[in-house]
Amino acid sequence: MILEKEFQFILALDALKKVNRRNFNLDDSRRENTAEHSWQIVVFAQVLLPYAKDKDKIDLLRVIRML
Repeated sequence: MILEKEFQFILALDALKKVNRRNFNLDDSRRENTAEHSWQIVVFAQVLLPYAKDKDKIDLLRVIRML
């Protein structure tokens, strides 16, 4: 069932919270997890898009899917 695959994907995303990265968060209090990193880089892409060269040629949804 297709919906079953969607739930499996959501659970896999949730599991990323348990995967710590080597780098620390901005205040150096702890290591960031992969879920935080993924969320942050997607937000960065959206915030910085207006400053990109040839921004009208960038498919933001494609960028987000790649990230």
